[in-house]
Amino acid sequence: MEKNYYDILGISEDEKKLPQEDFQNLLKQKYRKLAQKYHPDMHVNDTEAQKKDAEEKFKEINEANAILSDPEKRQQYDNGGADFSDFLKNFHSWGFGGSPFSSFFRDSDFGFNTGGGGRGMAVVKGDDVNIRIHISLDKAYHGGDMAVTYTKSVICDHCHGTGSKDGKTHECPHCHGTGTLRIEKRQGNMFMQQIAPCHYCGGTGKMVSSPCSECGGTGLKSVKVTETIQIPAGINSEMAFKVQGLGSEAPNVGGKSVNGDLIVIVNVDNDGYFTRVDDMNLVHYDEVPFNEAMLGFKKKYRTIDGGEVEVNAPECTKDGKAFYFRGKGMPNVNGRSGDRGDYAVVIKYKYPSSLTNKQRTVLKEW
Repeated sequence: MEKNYYDILGISEDEKKLPQEDFQNLLKQKYRKLAQKYHPDMHVNDTEAQKKDAEEKFKEINEANAILSDPEKRQQYDNGGADFSDFLKNFHSWGFGGSPFSSFFRDSDFGFNTGGGGRGMAVVKGDDVNIRIHISLDKAYHGGDMAVTYTKSVICDHCHGTGSKDGKTHECPHCHGTGTLRIEKRQGNMFMQQIAPCHYCGGTGKMVSSPCSECGGTGLKSVKVTETIQIPAGINSEMAFKVQGLGSEAPNVGGKSVNGDLIVIVNVDNDGYFTRVDDMNLVHYDEVPFNEAMLGFKKKYRTIDGGEVEVNAPECTKDGKAFYFRGKGMPNVNGRSGDRGDYAVVIKYKYPSSLTNKQRTVLKEW
């Protein structure tokens, strides 16, 4: 049975639909958390069975990341028409925990400067957080402030982000504190060298003797927060927007760091009066008694902006007749201020469930 790489990395159906750049950022944060959780150095005190289970999960995580982080291979995987056996064979030939990390812990992630063989001063960014919110059509029209509650990662206050039980870190014996490893690979009669982030310490150059019990050695813990965000006027369902700096805090790996971003995916709830036919245009369907439509009528209808429009329906108004009002629809979320869609009132016949003798006689005479 084919492995579900999305399930392995905990990526939901909604998250699969994110734009490529946002998906890659999400993939990065999902992979980082799982790789830290199941890395062999985090299970040195476990039983042999637990070590083996963590090792298998660690391999699966790296395998899934190797496929999904490559847009071409991801598309082939999604279409179900690719055989990755040769690719994965080469992938695993690097050895447990080898090259797979270089596909995720890139130089920019932890401030590496591979040209100089040491750590630079690049900014370390925290993970982005994805949330889905439900708003009313009225809120979608007006936009404005909205309080949202969600869970994000912050620096563990027990170990101060070190991930160590005693709050202290030690120089990684594998990379001697540089955060990089020199990897050699033989190809025919030649040896090729590659400088890559150290997968033992996650590129930090530091390790802990005993993981912190509060954060499991990650240096980060989950907290629930409430923040006020700005809803863009005119937004529609399945649209998403980014709020900078409201995501998770960055791991404490030294140097400058910034928070990740908050990715907000929107659902606009159905409205009992207005029907949204597309991003900007609205319709109100009004059931009118047949005799009223035949005789003609005047009637006022409310608009999404809180005002009213008047329909002056002539005699013999047909079923499905639409009366249009320019600029009375939704604002354009990507347009200029004042750019609005249209609004239509559509007349639908309301037929009686039964007739009196008098009504039957009148209709026959008519």
